[in-house]
Amino acid sequence: MFNGSKIWYSIDPSQSHMIYPSDESKYEWGGYSLVDVDAVDLKEFPKLREIKYSKIEMNAGDCVFMPGGKAFWI
Repeated sequence: MFNGSKIWYSIDPSQSHMIYPSDESKYEWGGYSLVDVDAVDLKEFPKLREIKYSKIEMNAGDCVFMPGGKAFWI
């Protein structure tokens, strides 16, 4: 991180089904979720409550190493 700050949320790939991936995401690296992060509806997407995540707070000068395929960023 060169400047400013950023908060990342990381989950284990074994929980990826709980973020409601789009159908297209099955065929691409990365992909996206069907959940609107600006208006999360826990009635429509109840599995979100069960996700165990790591919160990473980065500031200027910080660095995070994440081996490929070891986590999903949310």
